[in-house]
Amino acid sequence: MNGVVESDNNLLSHREIHVALGIPIPNCEKAKVMPTKYDATMKEAGEVATKLMKECVHLLDKYPTPISTIADGMKMLCDDYATCHDKHEGLTSKPDEYRKELIKCVQPHFLKFYKSRPELKHDPEQVGKEISECVMDHIPLSKNMGMAVGKWILKILGHSE
Repeated sequence: MNGVVESDNNLLSHREIHVALGIPIPNCEKAKVMPTKYDATMKEAGEVATKLMKECVHLLDKYPTPISTIADGMKMLCDDYATCHDKHEGLTSKPDEYRKELIKCVQPHFLKFYKSRPELKHDPEQVGKEISECVMDHIPLSKNMGMAVGKWILKILGHSE
């Protein structure tokens, strides 16, 4: 690996991804000698994102929506997810309650986003609610892993961050 994560439409340096995920950047010599925590996190996140997409792909059939709209919604969901994690961090010892609070926290902005999209042919509130619930029901509760999964979902959809 040459220090760049490659996909069809996207090139991200390890540094950019470390910064985005809040992972300390190792010095260059150590990074060449040993795998980073990032590599393991991103590998696991890719597997989780693939499973999550399989769980939620039925919504793409149910609510045909331009991929760019879904990707824009995912970007918003990721931003809110990070903020909501920080806001409800005290509930981490209660995973079910924590997940419910995260869903309540991210949904309002997500629904507002979908309501603002004229290209949606279905009830935007229903679409936004079902998509956010499906994603939030399956995304890991760890903030770093959740953000990494969000990045992978965007890559799967063919969009850069």
